[in-house]
Amino acid sequence: MAPAAPPTNNARNPGPLAGTGRQEGPSFPTEEREGEQRLQPGHIDGAILTLSQLVPASSFYPGRGDTGNMLPASTLFFTENNETNITGNDSDVESVADWLDDLDDPTPRQASKFSDAVAIERPLWRVPATVTGPASEVPRCSSQTQVGDVDTSQVGSRSTGSAIDSTLASESSGFVWPADTDIVMPPGSKKVMLTSQCPMLRVVIQDVMENLRADLLFKHAFPDPAVALVTVKDSLLTCASHYPGASSIYRHLLFDDQYMAAITPLPRAQIPLFRSKVKERCAAIVSTEFLAITLAEQRQSKALRQLSKYIYTFSNDSAQACKWPYRNSRIILVIRDLYFSGGSTSFAHQFASLFPMHLGPNGVTMCEVPILMVALVATALYAALYEWRTGVHITAGFTANAYLDVYQGHVGTFNHIQEQKPNVFKMMMADIYSQASAPVVGTSAPIAEISLDELDG
Repeated sequence: MAPAAPPTNNARNPGPLAGTGRQEGPSFPTEEREGEQRLQPGHIDGAILTLSQLVPASSFYPGRGDTGNMLPASTLFFTENNETNITGNDSDVESVADWLDDLDDPTPRQASKFSDAVAIERPLWRVPATVTGPASEVPRCSSQTQVGDVDTSQVGSRSTGSAIDSTLASESSGFVWPADTDIVMPPGSKKVMLTSQCPMLRVVIQDVMENLRADLLFKHAFPDPAVALVTVKDSLLTCASHYPGASSIYRHLLFDDQYMAAITPLPRAQIPLFRSKVKERCAAIVSTEFLAITLAEQRQSKALRQLSKYIYTFSNDSAQACKWPYRNSRIILVIRDLYFSGGSTSFAHQFASLFPMHLGPNGVTMCEVPILMVALVATALYAALYEWRTGVHITAGFTANAYLDVYQGHVGTFNHIQEQKPNVFKMMMADIYSQASAPVVGTSAPIAEISLDELDG
């Protein structure tokens, strides 16, 4: 028997896609076999499945109520030969296009048993006809917020890549976001400033900034721009979900792409600023030494010598020069000032759980500094010395294009030491932690031990 031609839309039944600017859904050639229609595999011609073409997996797996697991309506059952088929009488089985017509038609025709089962399990919310995307996307919501040059009155939907909670997926197309989620700009300005935002939004963004600083010191100090963007977005959602009072902010970030895009640059701009602070601290220490030298030739000679040994504590003439890398007093001073100073507000205190630890010789737990923290400071120290290489101070930006190779060289050195001599590596990182976390000013205990009777004079 010749293959039956798929039904087409007509004037009586134009179909759900008519007049929407979208292309019709794919047709599926079939062949009839004694009371059964079988879809021939390999004829889905690059179709893009929209939400209206998907039905919950619970329709075909009784007892499963997870509406996040969706199956295409055109791919219902699989045989052992990996063929898809829909069983039933010819009168009960309709093409996918006509089935979609029935779902969107306010006065549907007589539906088959299969269509009835689909209608029961279909989600209560629907994507507008102008929106296409995966099943994890949600209806678009309107917003009146404008940020900079970005007009967020036309709000996009954001895909999370997983099933969305039913309470979050119930937003209607006419929903107006609460005022505490609005992005506030100073009068006459298009810049988004942290201090102008509502308290809850400001707290969320500040938490994101701290998390980004931790990522720079524990994951990668010079992240790829695309990776950094994803990190910022994920961190915004994570931080907003931690506060019950920020639930509306979390939902606005989750459902509104343009709202997310408007907030993202604010914490993202802190990434180069965090690195710049490290380099500025190193430059201040180095400049103190070089400004005391009058002749440019002497400054140049000193800079070139230090560039070859800047990670060591001792001079090249010392036998200990190559045995104590990264114990340079300037490296330890910068680590202490930036990450260990401030008591309970210091970075080391806030993120103490992220620092590596190991058991010392006496069974005492010893903390270590992370590799990336030391590598970043060492790279910044190199950049500060490099600006004096001509004998005249020439300021340059502390960017990945200029210093990524130096940074990766330090990371590779640490990894090599860790692989070849793990015990030496642990002792070295624990020693740097001990020196950086030590108090700058000693205690008064030695003074109490002085005996005035034993003093001369």
